[in-house]
Amino acid sequence: QLDTLHAEEVAKTAMTLLQDCDAEWQFEPQAQSLLFAAAQLHEIGISIEFKKSGEHAAYLINHLDLPGFTRAQKHLIAELLRRFREQLSSLPEQHALSAQSATRLLRLLRLAVILCHRRDQRCQADVQINAADNKLTLTLTKAWLTQNPLTEAELQQEATRQTDMGWPLTIETVENQ
Repeated sequence: QLDTLHAEEVAKTAMTLLQDCDAEWQFEPQAQSLLFAAAQLHEIGISIEFKKSGEHAAYLINHLDLPGFTRAQKHLIAELLRRFREQLSSLPEQHALSAQSATRLLRLLRLAVILCHRRDQRCQADVQINAADNKLTLTLTKAWLTQNPLTEAELQQEATRQTDMGWPLTIETVENQ
């Protein structure tokens, strides 16, 4: 059984992150619908197995009809889902978006999943994201991070993963607002 409320929260967070970065990153018009679909479908593999949920989600998307999406778009959604958590790897060649935009969608999807992992809308972070060239800066309040130490640890780990891939990500804190 899929947690549709959680999927909607991840999609909402992903859309907010995308909108905040769009002025700098100038995504192609279809990027929003692709990120939204990936966010809505990111848990589909969990119904089979938690540990390899990304692999299962990618398999399902590649083998199901996905009305409204081209074969290339479906392939990109599957590859985003394959990489939405745990180890980070580059996306394979795809033809739905530019390679740079596809990578940026992956980065935003991963952040949205981490920010929403508690599955409690009352615990949502007041987050600001800033894109400058290929660098992302995520800003959260010190109080929220103190109340959510596991999320803070996951964000720090994600910052290391993305930075190690050559995609700089910095986590900053501000005093309570």
